Amino acid sequence: MAYIGQEPGQGQAERFIFTASGGETTVTADDDGLSIGYTVNQVSVFLNGVKLVLGTDFTATNGSTITFIGDSPDLVALDVVEVIALSSFSPANTVPKTGGTFTGAVTVPTPTATGHAVTKAYSDLKSPIASPTFTGVATAPSLVLTPTATASAPTGSQGALYYDSDKDALMQYGTSWNPVDLERSAGVKASGGIESVSGSYRYHVFKSTGSFTINLNALSCDILVIAGGAAGSLDHGGGGGAGGWASISAHMNLCLSDIFVD
Repeated sequence: MAYIGQEPGQGQAERFIFTASGGETTVTADDDGLSIGYTVNQVSVFLNGVKLVLGTDFTATNGSTITFIGDSPDLVALDVVEVIALSSFSPANTVPKTGGTFTGAVTVPTPTATGHAVTKAYSDLKSPIASPTFTGVATAPSLVLTPTATASAPTGSQGALYYDSDKDALMQYGTSWNPVDLERSAGVKASGGIESVSGSYRYHVFKSTGSFTINLNALSCDILVIAGGAAGSLDHGGGGGAGGWASISAHMNLCLSDIFVD
């Protein structure tokens, strides 16, 4: 990657310390075995704290070796050589910090979204749908009762329901199990004849043969039955007598067999 910042020049100073064992004429590494590196003409050498003169006391021409010269160049034991070297700073493709035109290639890593050990590429992240369209089939909740035989009816509590497979009826519990009376739930207690309502009474009038259907197990009602009178003769005879009648008041548990009219 191209560098943008400091212009090429001298880098940081590096320090190498070498302790002689005696007889050395050159130094190429420090006491830790680190190779000496320097820029030619950019190196300072000290022997036991005294700065040596380049070209007079030593030479440094290849960037890695310090060579001692003079009348007595050999080092003696425990001599300490200190080398201060300036490294060369020369990155490729630079743009001066004061401005300029950069023509190198720049590589930008793809950002990622990471969470809970799952990594997604930035390009895979999608924006939410503004107006989502539902294409599925909506299913309304429904109450389904498992069929149960009369002999195994569940323990009842007020308001409980179950489907009786023997009676083919939906059973409800009040004080005991009884079929759900849909007619009673609708307020219709009986039907038949000409029906009318007056106050709290509902009337069923029969002027001809018909059926009186009771929709409850028990019904309290008043009954009035009037028979027709006898007919008169064809030759100016008098009219027949009045027909008979019968009445029943507040009859409970009514069924059609309770009514007899002669």
